[in-house]
Amino acid sequence: MKVNFNFENSGILEDKIETEESKLRDYTEHLKGVLNDNSYLLDEASLYLPFETKFLAESSHLAEHFKNEKLKYILLVGIGGSNLGTMAVYNAIYGSLDCLNSNKRFPKIIFVETTSAKYLDSVFKLIDTFNSKEDFVLNILSKSGGTTETIALAELLIRKLEERFINIEDRIVVTTEENSKLHTIAQKNNYSVLTQPPKVGGRYSIFSNIGLFPLALAGIDIERLLEGAKVALVDLVNTYGSNPSLRSAVVRYIARQEGIVINNQFYFNPEMEFCGKWYRQLMGESIGKENDINGNKINNGICPIVSIGSTDLHSMAQLYIGGPRNILTYFVYSADSQINQRLPENLSLDGLVNSIENKSTVELMNAIIDGTKAAYTKNNLAYIEVDMPIIDEYTIGMYLQYQMLEIMYLAKLMNVNAFDQPNVEDYKLETKRILQG
Repeated sequence: MKVNFNFENSGILEDKIETEESKLRDYTEHLKGVLNDNSYLLDEASLYLPFETKFLAESSHLAEHFKNEKLKYILLVGIGGSNLGTMAVYNAIYGSLDCLNSNKRFPKIIFVETTSAKYLDSVFKLIDTFNSKEDFVLNILSKSGGTTETIALAELLIRKLEERFINIEDRIVVTTEENSKLHTIAQKNNYSVLTQPPKVGGRYSIFSNIGLFPLALAGIDIERLLEGAKVALVDLVNTYGSNPSLRSAVVRYIARQEGIVINNQFYFNPEMEFCGKWYRQLMGESIGKENDINGNKINNGICPIVSIGSTDLHSMAQLYIGGPRNILTYFVYSADSQINQRLPENLSLDGLVNSIENKSTVELMNAIIDGTKAAYTKNNLAYIEVDMPIIDEYTIGMYLQYQMLEIMYLAKLMNVNAFDQPNVEDYKLETKRILQG
């Protein structure tokens, strides 16, 4: 099973696409070389992660160490790229309302990513329900080891957990870059430590220990996740003529040149919303640059937004269809569902809406998707279709890898560095300056 991309309605002429694709032949050859380089010294080093047995073994082994019937919650402390990839996979597999299945599946991941007092109060109240320290694992994620929000949140949670239980150091796992200050302190405090390659930034880190350990601990099949990513890479990088990541990058690039400055990832499976939020960071940080790789001022980028169907059709469709023609839309959906409800033949609200009796929820959603595409076609609006045969670890791994490779190609076309985020550092430095008084 493969994730299928359809570019027929992209609105971009084939000869234009082929011209831009030809410019990426050398870079494709470079990426082939990256797949054979396990030194993690190259900018694109994250491409090797699905083939890396070391991180898979480390994360699997440590997850098995903590797994038992008493474990209820994984308190995941991170922000941005360090946890958005994990959130994307977790929600896609278990659903956006997993919290409602409170007595059916454990352990659950609690994503602690904000210093909001109200949010933290809710987390603290959850901790108050813990019966023993075996109820939790605290996983602290920070590549640099110096992210203000992450360290502050970790400190608060450690203090709260120490108030409830003694000797909690054996319940804490730190994932960070080797030899960072956090790495040193974690070892000093006898916490378990997982390392992260220095060249792999947070937004490209889902297939490293950053994502693999908490996902494995939560019961997600990380081997299947990596298998999907591997198949995607072998297919994409070694088959130039059938490379949807390359074609997607080219379509976005040409559209940007034609004034289409907004990218809309439109998901018709709500459980994939955080795949969109992960991609939003991936695109925003990777290509939203004020300077090109030569230091020339460009102020370039594409504004990424996320929509959920059919909810946002009732709030944003008027703008999307009737507003400025500066949006390129990707419709992402899976028609497969293991759980399918069906409306009764005799409706309690009979006569209000025609032709819904005895229809399944999948049939209803498919009609909405087809109706939306028909409306876009009728109004001459460009869109790309991404059809996922099923939403599972394998296809999600494939989809995420497609997206990361696509952004590398897009940055190459736009002549920007896909792997730095200098302006994010501006806010971090200013925040630390203000706190220092």
